[in-house]
Amino acid sequence: MKILVANKKNAEHISRIMKESHAMISITTPGDDLADLADNDNRVDLLRIQFHDLTDIHVKEAEKGGVPKHMVFPNVGHANQILDWFENLDQSKTDCLIIHCNEGCSRSPGVAAALCEVNGEGEGHFAHDDPRGCYSPNILIKSLIIEEARKRA
Repeated sequence: MKILVANKKNAEHISRIMKESHAMISITTPGDDLADLADNDNRVDLLRIQFHDLTDIHVKEAEKGGVPKHMVFPNVGHANQILDWFENLDQSKTDCLIIHCNEGCSRSPGVAAALCEVNGEGEGHFAHDDPRGCYSPNILIKSLIIEEARKRA
């Protein structure tokens, strides 16, 4: 199964035209509109999840009161929700997993890198829809997913 990372706008477009069997993880910011993903007969599953694009650096800032209290950090609950969904996904019937966030630069690459590693494929085993290669995986969500997967092993 190939994994594609996209931004929200491109994921909305892909959801309308995708001909292969696929699943999607839609990551949005709490308070923002959900991605407008079209119903598609070829989509086998969809996970919607919300958290802010915060990392370990922000955890330290939060401890000092430097991050607003309404911000939702990626946490163990999010990691387990993603892992539960991924473990239940029938990969034999899924040609492509599309993971998107607002910009496609941090949260979705972090989840993609973690799932590739959990699947034994190495973290760089995903495609990115930005031809500039403009992404930096969110280390916090990536490490939480990998850590929770190891606990399950």
